Amino acid sequence: MLFHPTHLIPIMAAWHLSFTELSKHTSAPPISKNMNHLLHTLIFLLHYAHNYEMEHAMHVSIGFFSYDIIYMALHDGIRRNASYLLHHGITIYLLHLTFVDPSCAESIMKGYAIMESSNIMLYVSYHVQKEWPGRTAWIQASEFVQMLVYVYFRMFRLSAFTYDIREELRAAGVITCAALAALYMMGAKWSHRLVMKNAQHFAA
Repeated sequence: MLFHPTHLIPIMAAWHLSFTELSKHTSAPPISKNMNHLLHTLIFLLHYAHNYEMEHAMHVSIGFFSYDIIYMALHDGIRRNASYLLHHGITIYLLHLTFVDPSCAESIMKGYAIMESSNIMLYVSYHVQKEWPGRTAWIQASEFVQMLVYVYFRMFRLSAFTYDIREELRAAGVITCAALAALYMMGAKWSHRLVMKNAQHFAA
């Protein structure tokens, strides 16, 4: 696969157009942004599931995260979104490796697919909370499913996958391993938060 930086500008413009169009049909920018995130996840997973135009799919994801970094910096502030900006920066670095080092491309794409799969219910649950704030049962049900899906993919599937590619990781270098470790710890932290939140629901 070859990386084409010039492809990113029209891709980022397309993501902005998507956000703008979604904003015409939603009540608030955060909801449109959340839907844009879900759209990105579904686009990548469909490409990955069918092994279709993966070079283009990588460009689409890099363009998406680049656009989202700019959006957060301009609208929400850097300090407020420091963890998300770090997450996006690490993700762009790892996705770029699929072009720089093709030998690790397959593993990176598989790991990326696992992590993106974990996010689907996150976006669904957020949408339920924002669109139907008075539907407590719906919100709690969506958060419970979100916890199950997220913990399964981020803790079990990703841990098993990381163990399977342990030899690749030994040869990958310190920076790549540190980047993966940071994403893993972010996932562990969010998993803990989801478990505690659902525990509070059951205890109430």
